[in-house]
Amino acid sequence: MKLGILGGGVAGVTMGRLLNQGHEITILESEPTAGGLARSFPFHGFSYDVGPHIIFSRNRAVLDHMLALAPDSLMPHERSNQIWYKGRLIKYPFENFLGLLPADEAAHCVDTFLHNPYEDYVPQNMLQFFLRTFGAGITDTYLRPYNAKIWKYDPAFLDLQMVERIPKPPAEDIVAGARGEFKEGYTHQVHFYYPRRGGIQVFFDKMVEALPANVLLLSGKAVKSLASDGVRWQVGCSDGTTLEFDRVINCMPLHELFPCLQFETPQAVRHSLSRLRYNSMWVGLVVFRKDRAGHNFAFNVPQEDVLFHRISKLNFLGEDPPAESAFLFEVTFREESPVASYSTEQLKEEILKGFEFMDIASREDFVDIDIRRVKYAYVIYDLMHRHNADTVLGYLHSVGMPCCGRFAEFEYVNMDNVIERAMKLAARLNEEWLVEP
Repeated sequence: MKLGILGGGVAGVTMGRLLNQGHEITILESEPTAGGLARSFPFHGFSYDVGPHIIFSRNRAVLDHMLALAPDSLMPHERSNQIWYKGRLIKYPFENFLGLLPADEAAHCVDTFLHNPYEDYVPQNMLQFFLRTFGAGITDTYLRPYNAKIWKYDPAFLDLQMVERIPKPPAEDIVAGARGEFKEGYTHQVHFYYPRRGGIQVFFDKMVEALPANVLLLSGKAVKSLASDGVRWQVGCSDGTTLEFDRVINCMPLHELFPCLQFETPQAVRHSLSRLRYNSMWVGLVVFRKDRAGHNFAFNVPQEDVLFHRISKLNFLGEDPPAESAFLFEVTFREESPVASYSTEQLKEEILKGFEFMDIASREDFVDIDIRRVKYAYVIYDLMHRHNADTVLGYLHSVGMPCCGRFAEFEYVNMDNVIERAMKLAARLNEEWLVEP
């Protein structure tokens, strides 16, 4: 069969690698360079990603699969992440290091954790989950403001899909941490891998190199129309060509896919699609001659006084980083918000103000800045997300179009989750789409 994969990011390339090699497979990527959210950009001797990617997975089979792709290009690291709070650095995860807070705030966090009036309730949203699991002190000090800053939604209007698997921390760990007897939390994330140089694009390029001979990856080939006669699919591309496939797999954002469909879709499906919400993001690299961040990687910033919600020091990664200090920054926004229309100069000013406010780096040591706009960055799990996503994906399934990828499935999944989902989908389709002997 001739298979068309719409989108050349991690999902599309993984599907191309794992589908039966008896098929003739074409991957269509709209951008000049494939990779999607797994792209990297060079700047001042560094390579920065669309957000700080790391290579890890709780699923050992998935991790082994990832490590086997680039065994000589990856370097092991140990997490060193901090939360910047009122001029203090609180080690991640926040609840395990309460002893680094001011004494009165640490006592409040411990007291509201141990004597929690919400712990017997069944949570209905993210905020209720935080209150039930961590108590009011930890929730109000860090979890609520940080999540509101990222998602641009109050956690009371976000559902449980992001948090329902977070375990309740042992009371003894909370109490010990408040006394300064610290213990690591979320240990599955402590150790991770990252390319020695070149950013996450190096890992993605290894994925592309591993594509079998039956797979053709076409970059700069944006999908503009998609029609079906009930037997084959006709895919019109930005260069005026039309390709025909027996089956198609969607790995492009749902909001980009539906305008391409050349057949009527049910009103309920269109309504649900319009209610699938996401955040865009300003992302970039700011370079200083020196900094005061120490040997740390990521800094979460819950305070509204600072525009970005996270910075990541790229000198932490790689074997021989340049002498200058470089920080990846992330600023989420909704398309209708004022931040969406900020100029490069406005963003530069706000970024520098944030570094000075945090006392991480000084304006006089500023060297240069690079800024990019990412339209599809964060899937928002609002209270209607599950209903709306299931409605849209159910319809696409009914017309014979399986989907895989963060914005193709409209799930906030990291790279390892995308690969895991692609592995499962490819296994299922290999059973359904048998190759004739």
